[in-house]
Amino acid sequence: MTSGADLGRDGVRGALALGRREMLVWLAVALLCQQLFAVPAASLEAYLGELQSHLASKSIFTYVAWVAVFSLIADSARQAPARTSDVVLLLAVIASGVLTARSVPWLAMTASAAYFMVRDRTDIKLSAAGAVMLALALNGFWGPRLFEFFAYYLLQADAALVGAALSATHTGVQWSETIIGASNEHSIIVYGPCSSFHNISLGLLCWVALTKLARPRWVKADIFVGLAVVATVIALNASRLYLMALGAESFEYWHVGTGQQIFAWATTLSVLVISLYGALRVGRTS
Repeated sequence: MTSGADLGRDGVRGALALGRREMLVWLAVALLCQQLFAVPAASLEAYLGELQSHLASKSIFTYVAWVAVFSLIADSARQAPARTSDVVLLLAVIASGVLTARSVPWLAMTASAAYFMVRDRTDIKLSAAGAVMLALALNGFWGPRLFEFFAYYLLQADAALVGAALSATHTGVQWSETIIGASNEHSIIVYGPCSSFHNISLGLLCWVALTKLARPRWVKADIFVGLAVVATVIALNASRLYLMALGAESFEYWHVGTGQQIFAWATTLSVLVISLYGALRVGRTS
């Protein structure tokens, strides 16, 4: 007869017989399913509808990051055998899928990113994949939690930037904490969704993903590219808030009208251009 312990050891040995790259691909698949496809619904029809909405709500930068994760894992060492710790992490991630707390997938992502970056420092491709996974976790979970903690100060900073620009170009500007306006008839309140912080985390996700796709190693000049992404996002967001504060018609145009789409595309394209420049040009000259 075969005992349960023997079966367990045989299972682990069978898993370890897999290549490490294949094992980590399955780990990434498990994380991807938790992030994109674990949508609660009462029926298959409801699930398909919720899934469509869920996938459509994700930024293109999120999908670029996942492409980077799988590409980097696929390019990692081919002959390295799987480790026991790889199996334990994979099983832990799969088991965490039964938990319903919204934080669980992000905690699994964070733990996996740390594992890749600390445990796999000798395999630069896997370390780079861990950096992208960490950027995903920061954008999707840790960043919003940080924003909740510092929201008041971050919104005040946005309002101060816009208020200063309005004061320099218009007379009679009203500006108090997060309330700003260019006239007595019209003013706006800068609140959560208006903050540049959200687009900064998305922009940095794009920057990390494209940089790691182009070259797995960081160079010193990369920090300036990241700062350029942050500065551009802040400038574009402040420009939009500035225009929204000018009057009711301008507010409608830039808040919910065509201007909102112009802003979204301008931000996306600017971040892409800067990130691509940094990934393809900075690495060659550093």
